[in-house]
Amino acid sequence: MVRKELTSGLPLFIAGPCGIESEAMVMETAGFVRGLANHFRGRAEFVFKSSFLKDNRTSAGSWAGPGMKEGLRVLGKVREEFDLALLTDIHTADQALPVSRVCQILQIPAFLCRQTSLLAAAGRHRSAGECEEGAVHVSGEHEGLLINSGNPAAPMSSSPRGEAFSVMVTWWWTCAPLR
Repeated sequence: MVRKELTSGLPLFIAGPCGIESEAMVMETAGFVRGLANHFRGRAEFVFKSSFLKDNRTSAGSWAGPGMKEGLRVLGKVREEFDLALLTDIHTADQALPVSRVCQILQIPAFLCRQTSLLAAAGRHRSAGECEEGAVHVSGEHEGLLINSGNPAAPMSSSPRGEAFSVMVTWWWTCAPLR
């Protein structure tokens, strides 16, 4: 399913709540994204994204999500009810296999983008990945990331975090070398 979304040549939108705060909220949002996908069929592709664990927090006491088991149950329900490709992030190599059974795209959080064992596990279990790189990385370094993933043919994108603005931005010029 996701290979089509990534190679169709149409604009690709990744949409959904940052974290799985509740099943009801995720299902409502997924319904909205499904509606967008239906409305823009043939003109754009959509992937649903939400995280079961928001592990990169400034405080150990901050909300972190429902955990992998409950999160994957909810994401599986999204896939079944709305037929959307799914993206979520993984934080450890042992999460790659169970998460890949539910989600088509595995995202590597920015703070973990250089963890070779994590990239290799994601590459073994998925055909696509997104590596949230820190803003200090440049496009020439992507080749090493693809090789480290163990799957050099896997599509990979980069969405660095703008350090000065604390917002997610995409460095479009890094995408061309990844095609």
